[in-house]
This record gives sequence, structure tokens and C-alpha cells, in this order.
Amino acid sequence: MKADQIKAWGHSLRLRTIPLSISGAIIAGGLAASYGVWRTDVFILMLLTASFLQILSNMANDYGDFSKGTDNDDRIGPARALQRGDIKPRTFLIGTLVVCMITMMIGLALVLVSFGVEAIYTVLLFLALGASCIWAAIRYTVGKRAYGYHGLGDIFVFIFFGIVPVVGGLFLYTHSVEVLSFLPAAGIGLMSSGVLNLNNMRDVENDRVMGKRTLASQMSFTGGKIYHSSLLVVAMACFISYQCLTSHTGLWYVLCIIPLFNVWTIWTVKECKGYDKYLKVLSMSAFVMSILFSVAINMSM
Repeated sequence: MKADQIKAWGHSLRLRTIPLSISGAIIAGGLAASYGVWRTDVFILMLLTASFLQILSNMANDYGDFSKGTDNDDRIGPARALQRGDIKPRTFLIGTLVVCMITMMIGLALVLVSFGVEAIYTVLLFLALGASCIWAAIRYTVGKRAYGYHGLGDIFVFIFFGIVPVVGGLFLYTHSVEVLSFLPAAGIGLMSSGVLNLNNMRDVENDRVMGKRTLASQMSFTGGKIYHSSLLVVAMACFISYQCLTSHTGLWYVLCIIPLFNVWTIWTVKECKGYDKYLKVLSMSAFVMSILFSVAINMSM
């Protein structure tokens, strides 16, 4: 494989999105540690599963947008490999299927390590959950009824980047549902939805032309900012509420500053293309938030 093709595949994987994708797994690990049920093997496999699910989602997203013609010269974001013609569609599809198989194998290993073969019904339940994660990763832009084209992307990101990795991830450690874990799960889910919304706010003009009905494309310029700000403020409230309810209020001020800083940056933007530079900022902010929150709930008071 030539160097330019390796580079093209590297761009398609979009490894810069990995920090956001593993944020839920980090929070689940932090919660597990605070409950005294930490397991290194489960944590590592969760990180790998989340990473490959994100890569699968990135590749499926590229293929779906390319096949629908949404990736064109009017799109503000960086040109993708299929759009530039660096990788043939059939080759790209095969690569996506390979990543899908790898994701399934790692996910299976995670479930078996956590529960063991003897807990067959729980194993089957989590395999079904894993299958739904793969389905969600692919169906965001792929297919005639891709949910990302019908204003449902934010909801699915909230579920599969927040509720599933945190509540479901913690279940892999505790083998029980911890009700309060829904608060940090909602927090990171809302921040992840904010990242998607920021991306959609950037591409809103082209999406409207191409018929991609995201929530951002159905709002005014100011309305999009209000919605985005609400996501981040409520996310902050979720994290702080968990800390207060569990009497772990360490670093609460930092956990307030991170979302509020990202709210402030959005209101400085004057035109859609200005959102692009803040995508990485919010994505990394969510990653840092997951680490700081995990540290905060394990600090001795």
C-alpha cells in the first residue's frame, strides 16, 4: 500500500474523535473505582470497544454522506477520502466491514470477560446491546432512512455516547443498575450531542440544500446557539448533581468552568464556518471532563 493511500485511510479513521468516544468508558471506570469494583481487564476492553465503534461510525458516516452526495465542495469541513477519490467506494466498504468484524470480536470478549460463559442470558442481552450500538454507528447516514437525516442524530448520540457506555458500562463492573449513574451518563451524553450539534451548525447551509434535516438545520442561527448552550448547561448540572448527592464535591468549580467556557465560545461566532475551530475544543473538553469527574468522585474528602 502506497504512503498516500495509508494517509487516506488514516484520515478516514478520524482518530482525533477517539477521545470523545471513550469518555463514557472513562466515567464508567471512575464510577466503578468509587464503588470499589474496579477491573483493569474490563476497562481496557471497554476502551477498545468504544474506540472501534467510533471508527466504524466514522467510516459508515463517510460512506453514507458520500453515497447521498452530501460530501461536496460546498461542505465546510475537511474533504474526506471518498470525496477526494483517494479510496474507491468498494474498497472503502470492504474496509468498513472489516472494522465491523473487529468491533464485534472485541465486544464479545468484553462481555465474556465481565460475566463468563455461564451467565448466558446476561451475555446474550449485552450482545444484543452491542449489536444495537453497531447498528446505530452504521445507520447514522447509511440507508434510505438514515436517522441522521431525520433530526434524530442528537438523541442517538445522547443514548449511545452517554447512557449506554456509562450505565451499561458500570453494569459490566457491578452486574447491577446504579440509578444515580444516569446523572453523569446524561452529562457526557449531552456534551457529546453538543459536539454533533456543533458539527451540524457548521454544515447547516449545505445540509439544508442536500435535504439532511438535522436539528440545527431546522433552527435559526440564534436558536441553534440557545439549544447548544442548553445542552452544555444541563450537562454541567448533571455532573454537579451527582457530586452533591454522593457527597463528592471535589473539583466542582472546574466542572462548572469547562461547559461554561464552551458556551461562551459559541456566542462569539458570527457565521457558520466559525464553528469549525471549536469542534476540537468541545470534543477535548468532554474528554477532560470525564477524567476530572472520575478523579473528583474518587478523591478522599
